[in-house]
Amino acid sequence: MKIALICTEKLPMPPIAGGAIQLYIDGILPYLSRQHDITVYSIQHPTLPEQETRGNVKYIRVAGNVDTAYVRNLKAVLKPEFDLIHVFNRPRYLLALSEGLPDSKFSLSLHNEMLHVGKISNELASRCIERSEFINTVSQYIADTVVGRFPAAEGKMRLVYSGVDTLKYHPGWTQEGARLKQTMKERYGLEDYRVVLYVGRLSIKKGVHVLLRAMDNVMKSHKNTALFIVGSKWYGKNDVDEYTKLISSYAENLPGPVIFTGFIPPADIPAYYSIGDLFICASQWSEPLARVHYEAMAAGLPIITTNRGGNAEVIAGYGNGIVIDEYDSSDVMAQQICNLLDNPNKSLDMGAAGRKMADERFSWERVAEEIFPAAYVPEERDKMPPEKLRTQGPKKSFDMAQAKLAPEIRVSASTKKLRRQAGKSKLKPKTKPKPSISIIGTGYVGLVTGACLASMGMNVYCCDRDMEKINGLRRGIIPIFEPSLDDIIDECVKKRKCLHFTSDIKAAVNRSDIIFITVNTPTLEDNTCDVSHVLEAAREIAQNMSCYKVIVNKSTVPVGTGMRVKNEITEILKERNEKLDFDLVSNPEFLREGSSVGDFINPDRIIIGAQNDRAANIVKEIYRSQIDSNIPVLVTSIEAAEMIKYASNCFLATKISFINEVANICELCGIDISTVTKGMGLDKRIGLQYLNPGPGFGGSCFPKDVRALTGLSRGLGYEPLLLDGVLEVNNRQKKRMIGKIEAALDGLEGRRIAVLGLAFKPGTDDIRESPSLTVLTSLLEKKAAVAVYDPQAMGNMKKSYPDLSLEYFTDVYSACAQSDCIVLATEWEEFSCLDFNALKGIVRKPVFLDLRNVYDPDYVRSFGFYYEGVGKK
Repeated sequence: MKIALICTEKLPMPPIAGGAIQLYIDGILPYLSRQHDITVYSIQHPTLPEQETRGNVKYIRVAGNVDTAYVRNLKAVLKPEFDLIHVFNRPRYLLALSEGLPDSKFSLSLHNEMLHVGKISNELASRCIERSEFINTVSQYIADTVVGRFPAAEGKMRLVYSGVDTLKYHPGWTQEGARLKQTMKERYGLEDYRVVLYVGRLSIKKGVHVLLRAMDNVMKSHKNTALFIVGSKWYGKNDVDEYTKLISSYAENLPGPVIFTGFIPPADIPAYYSIGDLFICASQWSEPLARVHYEAMAAGLPIITTNRGGNAEVIAGYGNGIVIDEYDSSDVMAQQICNLLDNPNKSLDMGAAGRKMADERFSWERVAEEIFPAAYVPEERDKMPPEKLRTQGPKKSFDMAQAKLAPEIRVSASTKKLRRQAGKSKLKPKTKPKPSISIIGTGYVGLVTGACLASMGMNVYCCDRDMEKINGLRRGIIPIFEPSLDDIIDECVKKRKCLHFTSDIKAAVNRSDIIFITVNTPTLEDNTCDVSHVLEAAREIAQNMSCYKVIVNKSTVPVGTGMRVKNEITEILKERNEKLDFDLVSNPEFLREGSSVGDFINPDRIIIGAQNDRAANIVKEIYRSQIDSNIPVLVTSIEAAEMIKYASNCFLATKISFINEVANICELCGIDISTVTKGMGLDKRIGLQYLNPGPGFGGSCFPKDVRALTGLSRGLGYEPLLLDGVLEVNNRQKKRMIGKIEAALDGLEGRRIAVLGLAFKPGTDDIRESPSLTVLTSLLEKKAAVAVYDPQAMGNMKKSYPDLSLEYFTDVYSACAQSDCIVLATEWEEFSCLDFNALKGIVRKPVFLDLRNVYDPDYVRSFGFYYEGVGKK
């Protein structure tokens, strides 16, 4: 057959710069090309020609510094001559390419959750599934996730585990492996050390910070142990960011050696596995099934992996490693590392079992045989029974050196069954029991706080009066959109059983040691903060408590609220004739919608406002893992903590209004604001954060908190002129956006405007005080027709503003069809790769208002569009 393989856009083929998908394709090509005519399409690279033939494989490389450009260039060279076009991990590419080739057959390989909510709309995902002949996944976990969201996909899903070239890896018990191990250890001065090996990118999702914390305990008890970290922030680069700085600081404080190699070319990776004595995958996210497991098996290393996503599928129950259920516990991770260091025979057995599995079950030849169904392979292979296709691999038998072999792997076993088989650690760390915590209020802050605390090992009761919300949460219905929050809640409720939802305030109070108040504090008409919900929560706690409690206010409140809460509780206890002790703490949240889980787990700082050391120390223990990771902690008075929250948010809002003011001046001067912000940001005193001009700030925090601080100021007899200006500039900026649209169209009456984005920022479904609201209502007032699309926030918009005459669409291009102007109002990732050629063909007028400065003006204008941004020439 004549087959086209469409690679992802980030890295070229062959995999000279690495990449899991690129390595996957490279592994199967020698076998596929024996029986098929293969053409591989990938991104260009300076060291590679645009076209070439290597062996029996033809390579075509196209330019494209953004997704849209890459797809556009693929369309230009992809011809209807192929029997099958197989797209790797980009369902959107499949849809875009198939539009121009309606008679061609397309198929898809999913290497992670590209059909997950937040990645693609339901409509587009359903169209992709319908257009695909079949869909391969690299783990049962991904297959289950897709079918769970789209039951119609079940008949098209095919599980094809990945592979590895075992001939490139040399276990330590072989002559070549022993030589390589000695050479590598000598090179890095680790001859006398047992080496714990990590291979992968340096990212918070990969859990390097958890591993480094674990190594502190390991190195203290096993002084001849070193940690060897192979990888960088991104393939082919050694860039430094805040996370790499953080883990470097962790490493500097460890009692033993830590080696960071930086980026290693893929061809050299197998040799680096030789230095390890055991391998660890510390993933904190729902990993599809990291290919490093296959590499570690091929290298004959015992494996420790976290039970995230599909990782357990090739480890649990097979004798080649250990699966850690408590994936974020550095204590458990340390215990299991020590377990293998203390049991060399066990480690050898595991490594040998893994090598046997890699040889017999995970060859690239087997992957090549399974990647296309029988209908897509030559006739002689149709006659082969399925079990032979599944079990074919290298013919040579591997000498297991008297190892205890694992049972034969069941390639089709389900993730759920494997997880049930996954034994929990027998060695439990000797740590103090974690406290029980209640969260009063399950809004945005309460839900994120409760879920994250549960994920950190605490028993958490989330309490809310809204019975409908509580029942929904018990059924797994999450009322807000926040990346990865649903996964955390699902795991903590169903698996760990440490997160509970209740409407029984008495039970919540009496089952907990520490009670967080996380209720709403709206703005009153006089711009002061309404703390009635906080005081009501305090009264309910006081009415139901029966012993000492630490009551932690996490709601954003004006200075002095803490003492009002204390007085309310004291008064009610007095009415009850109860002499109960309690402590009050202010612990403000600094969560950014769209990244709140990461902000909670790895905050910039922890603020604890307390009246005594007892209360402060109790709250510190809640954040012990963060404190042990050198996250700064400031213990102060309750009043100071309350002011820190307001001052922080008001300062950030001030930066936004300031840069918007400068951007407006730049427009009048004919200067590009991006050059100005870059020059400003190079000053360390200023920095680049919050210097992005746009339509103004919104959301549940900045507008409310600035207004609350102005109200507090006036209540104290002080006129806050700067804060008044921040609000005035912000309101004017939103209205200024309407003026831009009106000027571009020479009037709005009768015009059709497509607005992309309703949420106040990407990564959330929150529309509270979103700049889009001002734009929408003004457009409607001026008698324009308005079409809208947002990947997450349309449900909230319909519910909150049912009377707005908006046309809702389920994808960008339907919303933009027959429009006179496209307004990019929220910088969602999917809006960063628009196909302007396609848009040009469906709009009435090619007018593009980029209110978030997502695009380069010249790029958009090159397609014949009128472009206007904010502060742009």
